[in-house]
Parts: sequence; structure tokens; C-alpha cells
Amino acid sequence: MGMAEKIKEARNSTSITQEKMAEVLGVTRNYVAQMESGRKKPSLELLYKIALLTKSDIREFIDEDEVFIEIKRKFAKRAEEVLREIS
Repeated sequence: MGMAEKIKEARNSTSITQEKMAEVLGVTRNYVAQMESGRKKPSLELLYKIALLTKSDIREFIDEDEVFIEIKRKFAKRAEEVLREIS
């Protein structure tokens, strides 16, 4: 189960509507729907707020391999830029 499904499941298990979640998080209901469908990925800050709201552990939502791959991708891109600047 991916992050999107886990967010939706956590919200549903606490009987929080998309509208109420959006209101508490300071986003639109459409954004919540997009997170739950996988079209948008929440920031770590937003994910932490979702975990607090749903009384979940943030680690339940995160696929560590996916996080590390994303960090590596971003770092590799920045490293290439720096190397071009100094050469």
C-alpha cells in the first residue's frame, strides 16, 4: 500500500472528512483528494500534521526506500550543478 492509500485509510479510520482535514491542514479539499489519489505528495511538514491529526506514526506513511531515492536524486542533481560551476 502506497502513501496515498495510507493517508486515506488513516483519515477514514478517524472519521475525518476531506473537508475537515483540509480545514485543519490549511489546504483545499481538492488538495487532500489529490494526496489520497497519489497525484500530489505532501511535504514532510504536512505529512507530520496528517499523522498528528489521525493519531498515526508518520513512519506509517513513508516508504523509506522512496525517500532515500528522492534525496539521492536531488543531491546528485545539485552535485552536478556545483561541479559545473567550479570547473
